[in-house]
Amino acid sequence: MQRSFFGRHYALAVVAIIFVALLAAAGLRSTPGVLMVPWGQAFGWSRQTVSFAAAVGIFLFGLTGPFAAAAMQRFGIRATVITALTMMSLSTAASLFMKEPWQLVLTWGVVSGIGSGCITNVLSATIVNRWFVTNRGLVMGLFAASTSTGTLIFIPVLSAISLDHGWKPVVFCVALFMALLVPLVFVALPEEPADIGAVPFGADADHPTLPRDRSNGLRVRETSSRPRRAFRWSPSARKNRPCMKPPPETKRPGIERPGTRQPGSSRPGVKPLGLTTTRIRTARPPQFRRRAAGRSTRPRSNHVTRFDEP
Repeated sequence: MQRSFFGRHYALAVVAIIFVALLAAAGLRSTPGVLMVPWGQAFGWSRQTVSFAAAVGIFLFGLTGPFAAAAMQRFGIRATVITALTMMSLSTAASLFMKEPWQLVLTWGVVSGIGSGCITNVLSATIVNRWFVTNRGLVMGLFAASTSTGTLIFIPVLSAISLDHGWKPVVFCVALFMALLVPLVFVALPEEPADIGAVPFGADADHPTLPRDRSNGLRVRETSSRPRRAFRWSPSARKNRPCMKPPPETKRPGIERPGTRQPGSSRPGVKPLGLTTTRIRTARPPQFRRRAAGRSTRPRSNHVTRFDEP
């Protein structure tokens, strides 16, 4: 399906959607600072209690980043963002019915912290990498500015609402704003440019489409194609030192390596000294080969010749 709302520059619409989502997440994180005094007056909670809930949310906000990146790779950007916005909206709305401090920590600390942690710089980097070939630095700067913009917009507006109407209208407005972003992301945020028949911003028309990797981003995989070397114990090594056995595919005829002995050779293996040098075996003439074999099989005599014997 090809969308022509922004023409061939649909990446600009994606930038606008992500900018608003990052702005909303920043506004959600700044809301406990606005409601610290109203919550204290309504429930009698100290500032330490409200600050602890805000600290838990900030801690999980930063801790969720790597797991959010893995979720975007495994399940997709749209599903991750929708889940995060739903968590923030439901946790904020549930705080309207809280009575105990642990409920404040659960709603504004744990759940909203995990949800807002999925909409951070990790999301910005993923969008820029998929939707832009040029002007990536400019777009990253816009996404970084959305955090300050959200704080600049939300704090004065929410403070004015709390002074005139109390803390519940503030919480209701935040929850409603998060809920309105869910259908917007579901309808207008594709996974990749290829899903709508477009190419990344600044790319050519024949830009290659890479296959989507849905593997687990947190699993550590060995990407090296270099074969592992097997350790073996060489009886001819000096002081029983372990030596390295080369892989089978690297063996060549006529080459003697440390700790090895070629078939038919009368010389024992070279003592390994930790070097990687090799010695090329040269062919010996037949007469020397027979002489060596005869000398090795000739029995030794125990008779000692004396010069004074007649």
